[in-house]
Amino acid sequence: RAYNVEKAASLINNQVVKTGKTWSFNTVVGDRTEANGWLLANGIFGGDTYTKQYGGGVCQVSTTLYNALLECYPYITIVERQKHSIPSTYVDKGLDATVDSNHIDFRFKNTSDYPLYIFAYISKNSKASSRKRDITVLVYGEALPEGVSYSPHTELIEEIEPGEDEITETNTLYIGEEEVTVEARSGYVVDVYIDRYLDGVLQESTYLYTDRYEGNPLKKKVGTMPTPTPVVEETPTPNPDDLP
Repeated sequence: RAYNVEKAASLINNQVVKTGKTWSFNTVVGDRTEANGWLLANGIFGGDTYTKQYGGGVCQVSTTLYNALLECYPYITIVERQKHSIPSTYVDKGLDATVDSNHIDFRFKNTSDYPLYIFAYISKNSKASSRKRDITVLVYGEALPEGVSYSPHTELIEEIEPGEDEITETNTLYIGEEEVTVEARSGYVVDVYIDRYLDGVLQESTYLYTDRYEGNPLKKKVGTMPTPTPVVEETPTPNPDDLP
């Protein structure tokens, strides 16, 4: 996963988006396949399950870019952006931007009068002992008015219970055995706003959209295969010739 994040960051680094042009994450980063040099890492499959996929983890790059772009809100228009089916752990709910080769893209348009320059770099996470990396994305372009800044925030509107467990019987497990295939997850409804500040003082909040994460019940398999009856063997009679 760390490798995929680093690779995607290097591909979007030094990108230039001219005024009036639309930029596509999938066009720049390319298809996440083994042939293109991507590695297997966890990605969401079927809306509720994690499986190994080539390029798993690149959504952290598209999400970080999305959040950087929101800080230059007046100068960009989001053309295509979708949330994950499962909320991301590295960003607030409602501020993620998922991508998938040939399926889901992240695109934005430069609506300013000047080019936008994208820089992305990876740094070591000092709090992690494993090969974990932090990603930073910087966007340069037309300067905002003196003292003005933008920042997104989200508001949780509703938390949805996962619902009743979904149980499937299988003859591949013995009676009494269980196998959890999907962990239970709550659903969420969040409103997303962009805040405008002047010299650090909030001036206004503009509603952008509402995201709904459906959540899912716990899914498990229970066994129906009868437990085999132990076979009791008779105590063997020793051969007199074998006795000492």
